[in-house]
Amino acid sequence: MEIIMNPEPDRDSVSISLKEYEQLKSTADFFHAIFEESPFVLVINDLESNKYVNGNHWFCDLMSDPGKNFIGKPIMDLGLGVSMESHEEMIRLIQQNGYLNSYELSSYRQQNGEIHDFLVWTRMIKIKEKKYAFSTMQDVTEGNKHRKELIASEKKYRGLYQQMLDAFVRTDMNGTIIEANEAFLTLTGYMMHELNKMNFRDLTPLSFLVVEQEILETQILKRGYSDLYQKEYIRKDGVVIPVELRTRLEVDSQGLPLSMWAIIRDISERQKSFAELKESQVQLRALASHIQDIREEEKISIAREIHDELGHLLTAVKLDLEEIGASPATDNSIQEKLNPIISLVDSCIDTSRKISYDLHPGILDHFGLIPALEWMIDQFIIRIKIKCAFSLPKILPEFNKTESTVVFRIFQEIFTNITRHSKATEIEIVLNQSPGKIMFVITDNGIGFDTGTTKKNASLGLLSMKERALSIDAELSIESEPGKGTTIKLQIEQPDSAIKIS
Repeated sequence: MEIIMNPEPDRDSVSISLKEYEQLKSTADFFHAIFEESPFVLVINDLESNKYVNGNHWFCDLMSDPGKNFIGKPIMDLGLGVSMESHEEMIRLIQQNGYLNSYELSSYRQQNGEIHDFLVWTRMIKIKEKKYAFSTMQDVTEGNKHRKELIASEKKYRGLYQQMLDAFVRTDMNGTIIEANEAFLTLTGYMMHELNKMNFRDLTPLSFLVVEQEILETQILKRGYSDLYQKEYIRKDGVVIPVELRTRLEVDSQGLPLSMWAIIRDISERQKSFAELKESQVQLRALASHIQDIREEEKISIAREIHDELGHLLTAVKLDLEEIGASPATDNSIQEKLNPIISLVDSCIDTSRKISYDLHPGILDHFGLIPALEWMIDQFIIRIKIKCAFSLPKILPEFNKTESTVVFRIFQEIFTNITRHSKATEIEIVLNQSPGKIMFVITDNGIGFDTGTTKKNASLGLLSMKERALSIDAELSIESEPGKGTTIKLQIEQPDSAIKIS
């Protein structure tokens, strides 16, 4: 039957439809139509004999019995996998209450062998003093399958979640702690029922609250997650522990913020190891600096010995030889032999002077770093034949003895590298001074090199320069590319102090 809704219905047509409806309602066809067209499995059985009375086509499909041969047969005789205990329990509840709501009937075996799960709703009805059970059955096999899979997945997730070495915590948008794993409980020292009454801000030192609020507003709420950042937590026993975490935003189906969760790592051991490593580096650099100082003192001592003792001895030998050569008693043959010997002694004197200056130039002690560098540059130009410009500010900075020695040695290494490797034809050296900082910039037009490769191969010369710079809290950086020359910057942190060039 089709019922047509009309905004302005014809009275006669409505009267006819209602009349037909009343007539249909009184016939068995009406019941049959509802019974057969129901979207659920419907079945009627006799409560006294426990035999099937009728079932709709869905029940016929379930029984694999389109001819309804099940009618009149006892329920338990069809071997549907329903235990006697389950069946008797259902009958008892129906007769006791007159109904049965959402009774789960598991492992119901169809005639074709397939096993299904059903939810059963039953009402007891009386017809001519006979009691019948009118049951509606909903197949929940797929739903149960998905539910079991979900339970298994959640169980697996819970297991991983609880066994995580890192701490996990979830809060609502106000910051109240909703859940946490065992690692978080161990990290903070609180029990779960205590944390449920707390806000994550209760665990955070005041110094981090403003920073973390900014991260919440500028990162988490805007893009759904934070960068990896560090903060501290206050344990229940009052101990402050450093942690590293990343927070993510959880949203509902409409994209509105629902909660936040974070994975947190205790970095106490890492920071302790880092502090120990840093202290070790400080000690090693102090030791290296001490060794450098000792070496410099030894070089000064050796340079002085060469200059004073060996230089004087060679000079004395030369004077004696010249005296012998100038004597009237010396014949020409002896004079001819003395001249090359005197030249050899002059060469020895020059060599000893050069060695002495290389070990420790006296000009560095007597006149300071800048004149010593100018002298080094002049010697370099004479020896290597390379153009070299040295630009100085009008006001020169002052350097203490240690700084002067370190910078001088770094320049020696730079000139050695230029001579051996750069193939440069021009060098420019600029000294800049700004408040609290002094910077030397050395640039050449040589062949350059790949700094990445040099880092991997750990050039001892470059490493030595950087370690020397660190010994006076200076920073040395190298910029170079193949075919584009090299620029070395040496920046020294220094309080403002300067002298004017005389």
